[in-house]
Amino acid sequence: MDIIEIENIFQQQFVKDVNEKIKEALGGQVQIHPIDWESLKLTIDHHSEELNMMKETIENHTVVLNEIKTSLERLNHLVAELNKPRSAWRIK
Repeated sequence: MDIIEIENIFQQQFVKDVNEKIKEALGGQVQIHPIDWESLKLTIDHHSEELNMMKETIENHTVVLNEIKTSLERLNHLVAELNKPRSAWRIK
């Protein structure tokens, strides 16, 4: 048995014990459904993949935005130079 299986068994037993205590405290009025750990893990993995794709998209957009920023800075420099008298122009 590996550490993950041991951890899963521990979690399942812990949740079962907590659920039993809750049932006792509520006098059996509420039914608590067990957690489907495998399904939960698949959901977490799926969302992790989605978050990684979002992270890549943000990184790609950041690169594009930085390129746009650089272009705007160059244009701003040109506009500033063009606003000077013609004899003072230093357009690169």
